[in-house]
Amino acid sequence: EEETAYWACLVAQELGPKAKQAVPALTGLLASEKPEVRREAIMALATIGPEAASAGEALSKCLDDPLSQAAATFALGRIGNAPAGAQAKIRVGAQSKDPLVKVLSAWALAKIHAGDKAVLRDAALAMVQGLTSDKEAVREAAAQGLSDLRPGPDMVCPLLDSALKGAEPEVIENALNALATLGPKAVPSLIEALKHEKSRPGVAFILGKIGPEAEQAVETLVGLLGDSNRATCHEAAIALGKIGPASKRAVPALAKLVESAEPPAAYGACFALGKIGQDAAAAKPALLKAMAGKDESLAGLAAWALAYVDPADDAAAKKAVPLLAAALKEPDAQIREHAALALGEFGAAAK
Repeated sequence: EEETAYWACLVAQELGPKAKQAVPALTGLLASEKPEVRREAIMALATIGPEAASAGEALSKCLDDPLSQAAATFALGRIGNAPAGAQAKIRVGAQSKDPLVKVLSAWALAKIHAGDKAVLRDAALAMVQGLTSDKEAVREAAAQGLSDLRPGPDMVCPLLDSALKGAEPEVIENALNALATLGPKAVPSLIEALKHEKSRPGVAFILGKIGPEAEQAVETLVGLLGDSNRATCHEAAIALGKIGPASKRAVPALAKLVESAEPPAAYGACFALGKIGQDAAAAKPALLKAMAGKDESLAGLAAWALAYVDPADDAAAKKAVPLLAAALKEPDAQIREHAALALGEFGAAAK
């Protein structure tokens, strides 16, 4: 039915493999004159997966249509099977100047040729390169592709190190943020990736972005607080802070890091202790010592952390409040905001 076909395709997508009886009708819609109907029919076949293999030849024709190419490539990858002619077209797509088509084509070939390590390596390279794209959709597709293919840290980390070497900070952050969108399902692989020395700061950053759902990485991150690379220590501390109270077993190591007074790792440790909160009470001596030190930035961070570790300690508040009050004059609005919130934690002691 012309008036309802588009909506029926959306329903089929929600049903996924349960809609396998609709495969012939969906295949017929691939010849629709309406590009939006063709696209949603393709995506419905994709969600049905291997049961939609009979649509292979029709999907192959869609690869010739620029409006349908990316969706058809994705569908054939999800089906995991494709006619020889379609595979040839997908190989051409893997060399496309369109970054999304390139990423999807490399992923689809790896799905169609599951078990072929050479194809998997080529796909991993395309995914990693896709992470550095200036287009968010490409970065997200690349991250999802890596998650789906699971090429393993031994293959991905060297490629990622090479791709990000010398890249602009914004490019690096975008790539890492894209990986962070994978959420908790990526945590086991990220823990494994922490074995690669050069990748540790970036991997720890991703775990921090995932936050509390990365709790199973705490033990490994604690072990990195003594790493010889200060950037690794800093990012590990920040990640533990973003994971939150579940990082309480890291308190002794974080307190030791604060006492080292070496930026940026000591700064990250203060942040982590503040985020862990009252479970970090054992670190109070280290924070008080930092507040009395010559490093003004560290002293301010330690004062901020104390507001969350033990806001009821009037003696500590008496030392912390002047530092936080001074921070209200900082040009950085974020510093002013955090100082104000910390003063609020101390309550009447900050009057």
